[in-house]
Amino acid sequence: MSADLFADVESDEPRITIEDVKHRAVAVRDLAVSEAKRSTNEMLHERATQTVIIGVAAVLAITSLAYYLGSRKCLRQPPPPPRY
Repeated sequence: MSADLFADVESDEPRITIEDVKHRAVAVRDLAVSEAKRSTNEMLHERATQTVIIGVAAVLAITSLAYYLGSRKCLRQPPPPPRY
């Protein structure tokens, strides 16, 4: 009866062995590890770029504020000297 179950299987087809499955699993694991490392490196690069851009924007804002406050101080009239 079990011979009837496998009668339709052609003998020309290559059989998958445990070694084939192990090699394929190792290849998939290596691919997953390399992709995870690559995406992590890309994320760190993007985060560093964002940090630099935020830093530059903060320096520009502080410099602009200091310039504005300094220019307003120069526009004020000095108080008149006291009269004796």
